Amino acid sequence: METTAGQIPGYYATALKRAKAFKFRPGIKALLLPIVVEANHEAGGQFLEPCAVPAKGATVRIVAYDGMAQGQQVELAWKGKVNYVASLQVEEAGRYLDFIVPAQVVLDNSTPGAIGYCDISYTVTRGEGESERSPVGRIGITEWVAANPAPVIPQAPNGEFNPHDIPEPGLKIEYPRPVQWGAFWISYARDGQVIASVSFGVGEDETFVYMWRIMLDQTEPGGEVRTNYYARNEDGIYCQSLHAVLQVVG
Repeated sequence: METTAGQIPGYYATALKRAKAFKFRPGIKALLLPIVVEANHEAGGQFLEPCAVPAKGATVRIVAYDGMAQGQQVELAWKGKVNYVASLQVEEAGRYLDFIVPAQVVLDNSTPGAIGYCDISYTVTRGEGESERSPVGRIGITEWVAANPAPVIPQAPNGEFNPHDIPEPGLKIEYPRPVQWGAFWISYARDGQVIASVSFGVGEDETFVYMWRIMLDQTEPGGEVRTNYYARNEDGIYCQSLHAVLQVVG
């Protein structure tokens, strides 16, 4: 059974309303909070489910900031039961910077039957003796459960897509498991800020949907799109899936 979200009035209206509401741009701000991109954005990005973290680790995104320049040092500080520190050099001004926090660090900060909290910040060194620390973000890490596989995007086999090359009815998203509680789509600009975000329903008997044109148009070359869903895992527990990650080209 085929579904195009745009064909369902409720979905379309919700998508349009939320897409407008999530436009945080324009303008590159001073140091913003770091973003854990695998965090549950429906919960305000305040909770991270380890089942949504890929084997390589969780991505902490640093949004481009005022005065960003090639060669500057950015140091990430992840503080919890187990701490993690890493440093990267800016290679491209105006583009977001991603740190990968090892999956084991995420797991070591989870607590069975409870939520483990971590504080995340970063420091930018612009020159000798000139550094600035970001605001501190707090993330709650839930206990580990088995992951659901990521959605499959047949029109982006290499993890890249040009939205202008996608014909109607839209970008096909396939789900390896029956979707429960809905699916999610979030678009990041080249600078790392959110352009648009939406949640949408998937019928119990549907194995795929087509993402509608209004959302495909709210992307930016050099940016990124992520999509995932909720389903029962192999143990029958409701949890998020891994993300399908698409780099926007064109």
